[in-house]
Amino acid sequence: MKPQGLCTVCAKELGLPQVDEMMKRMGNIDVEIVAEQELPDGNFPTVRVPNPEEKDGFNLALAMQKELGADLCVGTDPDCDRVGIACMTADGTPRLLNGNQIGCVLLHYILSQKKERGELPENAAAVTTIVSTKMAKAIAESYGCKMVEVLT
Repeated sequence: MKPQGLCTVCAKELGLPQVDEMMKRMGNIDVEIVAEQELPDGNFPTVRVPNPEEKDGFNLALAMQKELGADLCVGTDPDCDRVGIACMTADGTPRLLNGNQIGCVLLHYILSQKKERGELPENAAAVTTIVSTKMAKAIAESYGCKMVEVLT
């Protein structure tokens, strides 16, 4: 079965080209767009709060994700500087990831790919904040990468 992705709250002229490119680079993924959230509308009529990290912003997308059986749902705000992600669980229920979880997945992916390609330097370092999960440090250290903690 080919993986499916679902995108919501991506403004066609702003964030959508970046998300579309990301999905293409990930491989052979079918992408579906929530039509009601494709075009920019400053009134944000389909959400209570236009923040893709809020579950409310995913209501239309989660319904579509479940209907399609999509593995992944990526939601952005219109200019694509904030992102939310929902993944399909084994029992067919979408699960929203929080910012700490998304950050850890991205950190693991970046470090694993750099290591696989032989591009991870011996003095590798990553940066986190004092309010972020401590899991990021454990991930970094598992790759021999120093974690630098800074203020927010």
